[in-house]
Amino acid sequence: MKTAAFAGGVLALAAAALVPAEPLAVHLVAHGLIVSVAAPLLALAAPPLRVPAVLAWGGFVATMWVVHVPEPHTGAAAHLALLAASLAFWLAVLALDGPRRVLMLLTAMPAADLAALWLMANGGPTAGAVMTASSLPMGAAIVAAAWTWLQAEERAATLAE
Repeated sequence: MKTAAFAGGVLALAAAALVPAEPLAVHLVAHGLIVSVAAPLLALAAPPLRVPAVLAWGGFVATMWVVHVPEPHTGAAAHLALLAASLAFWLAVLALDGPRRVLMLLTAMPAADLAALWLMANGGPTAGAVMTASSLPMGAAIVAAAWTWLQAEERAATLAE
């Protein structure tokens, strides 16, 4: 499982590296691959590491804003910043229990998507839409985390009866 996750993460990074810098809407697909595909897969492949959740959340949201507002950055430094912040974020998410994991994901997604709204409101509707769509894997992670948490709660309640 860890080997497959690592290979998938590396493939996602390679795909992101192949995305052209122009047009911007296309390039933001690379950012989505880094944040929503490569980083969570690499975090799944990594040994369990404790990253303070508050710092990881703040770093992730701040990086999304710094890289995308007011003008999106498309260079290697932006990609490295996105990878580092996203990897720390996903490592912190994986280390949390059910309700805390769901809360971290539920608060990070809209906070990061505000940068996409900024793009939409400032003349980049297609770029903002692509950025919002690229966060859909995080939405799937929220659903999966909530479902896992609810199943665990139901099992615990059944055992307690």
